[in-house]
Amino acid sequence: MNLACFWPMTTGNLQSKFALRTINVALLRGQMDTDQLPGSAGLFAGFTSATLFAALIWGSIGLGFFIYGKKQKSFAPLLGGLALMGITYFIGSALWMSIAAVAIIAGVWFWSRYN
Repeated sequence: MNLACFWPMTTGNLQSKFALRTINVALLRGQMDTDQLPGSAGLFAGFTSATLFAALIWGSIGLGFFIYGKKQKSFAPLLGGLALMGITYFIGSALWMSIAAVAIIAGVWFWSRYN
């Protein structure tokens, strides 16, 4: 199995090529699994298509809230929009992201309605 298509460390100095060869040999001998590759537990580990889709939806709604709050000079939608955009960075589960987003939207509605 050639790892060149999985790991973008194929070009570079001799040390990086040696590391790539070591990983290739470990994979072939069965001493290493593909989920142990560098980058498989990095920044985007755990993101699924559902998480990315939820982040896109709630971030877009948050941007709309933010723009509305800025143009109307209303603090509740402005802060709620920032919170909606922020949760997409800090919550890695689509379910919990959606629950938090609905709670933020309800909080903005109550704050705007009863303030």
